[in-house]
Amino acid sequence: MGLHSFFFIFIFLPIAIVSYLAAPRKARPVVLVLASLFFYYWLDSRHLPHMVALTLLNYAGGRYIERREANATGAALLVLMNLSVLIYYKSPLPSHVPGLLASALEAIPSRCAASRQVFGWLFGPTPGASAALAPLGISFLTFAGISYALDIQHGKHPAETGLPGFAAYFLFFPKIIAGPITRYSDIRQDWWQRRVLPETSAGGIRRFITGLAKKILIADVLGEVVTRIFAAQPESLSAPLAWTGIAFYTIQVLYDFAGYSDMAIGVAEMVGLGLPENFSRPYEAASITEFWRHWHITLSAWFRDYVYYPLEWRFRRSQLRRVTKYTNVLCVFLLTGLWHGLAAHYAAWGLLHGCALAMEQTALYRRLQKRVPRSLQRAYLMSIVVVGWVLFRSPTLPHALKFLAAMVPFGPTPAPLPLSMMPPISKGAWAVFALGTTLSFTRLGRVRTVAPAGPRWALALGSVRDVGLMLLLLLALVFMSSGAVHPVLYGGF
Repeated sequence: MGLHSFFFIFIFLPIAIVSYLAAPRKARPVVLVLASLFFYYWLDSRHLPHMVALTLLNYAGGRYIERREANATGAALLVLMNLSVLIYYKSPLPSHVPGLLASALEAIPSRCAASRQVFGWLFGPTPGASAALAPLGISFLTFAGISYALDIQHGKHPAETGLPGFAAYFLFFPKIIAGPITRYSDIRQDWWQRRVLPETSAGGIRRFITGLAKKILIADVLGEVVTRIFAAQPESLSAPLAWTGIAFYTIQVLYDFAGYSDMAIGVAEMVGLGLPENFSRPYEAASITEFWRHWHITLSAWFRDYVYYPLEWRFRRSQLRRVTKYTNVLCVFLLTGLWHGLAAHYAAWGLLHGCALAMEQTALYRRLQKRVPRSLQRAYLMSIVVVGWVLFRSPTLPHALKFLAAMVPFGPTPAPLPLSMMPPISKGAWAVFALGTTLSFTRLGRVRTVAPAGPRWALALGSVRDVGLMLLLLLALVFMSSGAVHPVLYGGF
């Protein structure tokens, strides 16, 4: 049950919204917690105890940090705990690790029943990520826990005193699968004090439908082609087919992730809550630096504030300051890649972006930037982005390198793949690709607010917009009923 399922749209979401609005204001966090727990249970019941344990540990850790004078130790322990959980689930652990964790569980004294129970909930009855998939959204939850601990330590906000309030922030169901990454310091001031205004809820419904259309009508249609091409052996791909696969994926990943973020933000607005923006037309950028100000905004901001700035402060007086400003960037983007998964192709993707961003900080690049037309700068950006998406989408680094080699239009042309493996790409898929490309790279994709001449024009324009959105909703539901629905790409992170 993702945000793009019939059960969520027609059963779960209406019940959750009505229950939230009907509840007294002080009871609304409890309603959100219950809704979020049911949502996660429906998605991944095996790991629900792990998520409950992670929530309790972060809540208790925040209270501990605030109460102790030497709160740096408590913050470090809470950060280490979240990182350990993230690494445990993300890494292909060797087969002997489950036995070691089981031994650690047995080593906890029997009188510490609560500690043994929490340890068992957190790492599961049979520890070892090599034999089980990671919980959905584990990267987003652990990063929320890390920022919560560090912000309390640095005095940005006090610890949340009520467990329902913290759990509602930590487990809020729209953002639990694919973000956006939300910091408690950004929402604590007005999250629970906001009035649920009809215009806000109506805007949330429009935002949700827009995101659903992006996901179902563009991303999932292109995903059918992308899956077939990347499933083939790279050596068997011709250069046009390889370029088609990565071009389709470049549009798919944008509309899949941005569409899901729109749906999450829309659901939050329906109940009068606010989530941070996560995308702002990244393919219109002209540099990697600008790209990361518009792509996955909450992730790049998280690494900037909690990794890059502390590194810069640490080496601010170092004699190697001119070198460390580049190595700090490389370190941040290496971690950004590994956040998606502890694999070589994710590390290579992060380092590619890090090297480009470090290069853009040089004086030579700044001089060239003033002389080169913006169109060429955008071409440079997309060359980096497209190569990066090959690394990102491929299952392994060797596969990615072979795929990149297949994109080179020189050398012998491989024999055509049989139609059973690679049927012709439909005209509809090409039309969707053309539409997605146009909306992503041109000004036609920008939504502008038109100042009407009077209230009648405002009503007319609003009616036309809403009718268009209803048609998009109906079309998306038709596609969903046909079974052409893919899981959100970032759900695995």
